[in-house]
This record gives sequence, structure tokens and C-alpha cells, in this order.
Amino acid sequence: MLAFHHADYADAFEQETGLVGWSQHYDQLGRGRYSGSIDTLALPGMTIYRERIGVPILQESAGPKGRVLFAIPLGADGSWRVEASALASRSLAIAPGGQEVVIVGSAPSDLLIVSVETELLKAHLPEMDFSTPAMLERCPQVQGMTDWLLSLLEAHRSGRAPAGAQYDQVLKSLLLDRLVSLAGSAKGAGILFRPTVASNYRRVRDYIATQAGEPLSVGEMAQAIGMEPVQLRALFRHVTGLSPSEWIRIKRLDAVRRELSNGVGAGQTVSDVAMNWGFWHLGRFAQYYAAKFGETPSETLARSRTT
Repeated sequence: MLAFHHADYADAFEQETGLVGWSQHYDQLGRGRYSGSIDTLALPGMTIYRERIGVPILQESAGPKGRVLFAIPLGADGSWRVEASALASRSLAIAPGGQEVVIVGSAPSDLLIVSVETELLKAHLPEMDFSTPAMLERCPQVQGMTDWLLSLLEAHRSGRAPAGAQYDQVLKSLLLDRLVSLAGSAKGAGILFRPTVASNYRRVRDYIATQAGEPLSVGEMAQAIGMEPVQLRALFRHVTGLSPSEWIRIKRLDAVRRELSNGVGAGQTVSDVAMNWGFWHLGRFAQYYAAKFGETPSETLARSRTT
């Protein structure tokens, strides 16, 4: 039976839980109050999502295992980077579930995703390897699929879509046929995706996570993963568009916000949380926080105590 759901979100850490069965971590990159939404249309063995986010975002995402993910970015060209590679608007990326993908949206983002059980596709394409990424550049076939998915979600959101078992079965068959056709036309994406670059990024990211709250220099981070400082700076610019120090500040501001939003322990203050994450200059911390999130740390904490 089909099920449609719409949800709005006011924080990145709320929206990262909106795709059921996914493992995700979102960090807000842009300044201002967060706003986002997800439309979900669930069918047996398949789910259609439209995810919109109103600020630049860093997403570290892994879809459900046993699924194949079809993703179509909307919006302006150049606003999406996936695994350190630019992804054109209204092109198609196909990737296996269960593997983390690093995505950077440098502008307010709009993304269509279809998650489908691998076995449904294998029944029609038994020779196709769905364990590696594939791409289909912007073309009439992808454009037609994009327009159809958008109209389908809008029909369900507005209550204009038909209902009943026969409609459910026809829609599932149509969607599967279109996905099979797209997958059969896609080409390997090994050249577009840069596994070495993304792997190096994950190594330094994981090292930084073990040093939560500690002051870190570019030289120290580079030495820890066997790179030169100039290589480390280039790596972060390439993957995230940020310098290592900017990235660390964003990650730690996000960590502070998560703690404040969940409420702090008895006797703990905003200053305690900030210093635990390496913000020793509290006035500068408050400026960074307000500029990024559109409210003061104290306002975040006060709101958590009223919910």
C-alpha cells in the first residue's frame, strides 16, 4: 500500500533522521536559520524522496543495505559535489546502499532520490553490477524521469493522486520499468568519483573526531595521516570547499548546537559546553554561533528547556 508523508525540519540534526533506514550526519555550512523538508512516497520495495534544504550543507550519508539509490540533483549546476566530484543538475547518480557518500551542497539544495531493493532490479538486469557507482548525464531520459517524479509527489501531497490497490500496482510497475531503463543506460562512474581523495578526507575526518575539543594545527593533522600541509589544505578545499580550520569550527559549532538542543546536565552552562569543544574565547564563540545559526547559544538552550 502506498504511503505519503511530508515533514519540515528546523535543524540539520533533525533532518538527518528523516530518511528511514539511512545512516546520516548533516552539518550546516551556510549562515542563518535552518529550514528543510522531506516528501516521502513509500511503495513496496521502493521509496521516493524529495529532500530540500535551505542552507548550504555537508552530508555524510549511507543508504540502506540491499538497496540501490537513484539520485537526481535539482537547482543550479555546480552546487553539488559528491565524493569530491561535481554533479550536474538533473543528471543521475546511481550508487549502492550501505556505503557512505560525502555530499556538499554549496547552495540551498533540492534532491530527488529513489531507493529500490536490489533484487527487484536484478530480476530485470541480472548481469548488471550494482555494487559500484554509475552515472547518466543530463539527457531527455533523465529529464522525463525528473518531471514525472516531481508531478507524482505533488499529486500525492495535494491529495489529487488516485487511490486503490490497482493504482498502487500500476505505479509500482511503471516506476520499476523506468528505473530499469535508466540503470541500463547508465555508465560506470569510476572516473567521475575519486575514491582516493574521498578516502584521505575520511582518514583526517576520523582523526579530528578523536581530538574533540583539542587545538589542532594543519601540520599536526597532516602528519597524523602522512600528508604534507599543502596537500591537506588542497584536500579540504577540493572535498568541502573549506579550509581545515573552517571545517573544524563548523563541525564543533554543530556539536555544541546538538548538545544545547538536547539540554545540558544540571549545573552545566553554555560556556562549559563551548569550552568542551575547544572554544576558549567565549565572546568570539558567541559571534560565530549567532552568525551561523541565526540565534544565540542561550536562545538554543532556552528553547530546549521548553520542549
